[in-house]
This record gives sequence, C-alpha cells and structure tokens, in this order.
Amino acid sequence: MRAMLLESFDGPERFREVVLAKPVAGDGQVLVKVHATSVNQSMGS
Repeated sequence: MRAMLLESFDGPERFREVVLAKPVAGDGQVLVKVHATSVNQSMGS
C-alpha cells in the first residue's frame, strides 16, 4: 500500500511517499479501508 510518512514535525517538506506491506488484522481486530484523508496546518502556527 502507498502511505505518506512524516519523519519529523519540521514542515510539509518532511512528508515522503513510501510503499508498505498491507496490514493484516489479528484475532479480535478489524482492518478499516480508508479511501481518503487530509492533513491541515494547525491553527496558531
């Protein structure tokens, strides 16, 4: 799966796209498919 990884909180340039293995739900867990999300600059920055 593709993911955006944030290695530190220095700014948006610290995001990088990575490819990760698809997670597997264990006993008593569920796997939720997220279609889209967003990241907004926090207020007061």
